[in-house]
Amino acid sequence: DLGNIDTSTSRDELKKLVLVGGDINVATKEMQAFVEEADKVATVMKDDFGGSAEEAVTQIAKLKGEFKETRDLRIDDAMARIGSTLKKLNLDSPASTAEITDFLKRTGQIPDALKPAISQLAAFGAVFAEANLTSEVGASGLSKIITTAANNIAVFAKQMRISNNEAKNLLNTDPSKFVLKFASSLKGLNGVQTANTLKSLRLES
Repeated sequence: DLGNIDTSTSRDELKKLVLVGGDINVATKEMQAFVEEADKVATVMKDDFGGSAEEAVTQIAKLKGEFKETRDLRIDDAMARIGSTLKKLNLDSPASTAEITDFLKRTGQIPDALKPAISQLAAFGAVFAEANLTSEVGASGLSKIITTAANNIAVFAKQMRISNNEAKNLLNTDPSKFVLKFASSLKGLNGVQTANTLKSLRLES
């Protein structure tokens, strides 16, 4: 069936993508569609993964199960959606696909009820990378803000100058907007004020 794929990629390279599909348990009936999409992903993004098509495809395909927007999609559809998001960010940001993918993998551990959409998380990852924060530090910081706020909503609401119910609703319906509003509440504080505020919010790291 590999001969039916319209691509300039060699048959041997396509076979390697079949092996990747096997490693991540792609169903046999979905394998050709997976390889077609994986070939597109690899062509565009492998340079960000050290030139390895297999690594690019493996890392991006593994994100499928981490997000509710992609979890129930066919593997090729999920990769197309994730790849499209990453490609768009690549045009607007110097952050590499590998950096953003690693950030998504780490923030994928945030509980679904508190997790921003994958496109929003990818954008956060790009911004943090531009600020020279590693994906590990950026993901840990964002995750801590969200989970700490969920357990201490009244303190965050006071800092953001909104009611407890408004803070709860914002965190539950749009975690990304909640984080941005929280960040805005810190504007204008000097170093000591910022440190004291973060300490009171249990965000000392």
